[in-house]
Amino acid sequence: MDTLGNLRAFLATVKLGNFSEAARELSVVPSVVAKRINHLEWTLGVTLFQRSTRKVTLTEAGHRFLPKASALLAQFDG
Repeated sequence: MDTLGNLRAFLATVKLGNFSEAARELSVVPSVVAKRINHLEWTLGVTLFQRSTRKVTLTEAGHRFLPKASALLAQFDG
């Protein structure tokens, strides 16, 4: 999968609080965002979000990963 796309999905989800809003911002369907997050979590070997029916919240691992993900995309988009 596309690592940059996974990072963008992660950051959009953090910013907007759920997969549906992140999907709207990224112009994809929510299942694509969920798959990207799942793949990122699998790759990193950690759970980044606690999921509920209405929103997602960052786990401790997600909080630690957030600045790294932001920096990586900033460098790439720079």
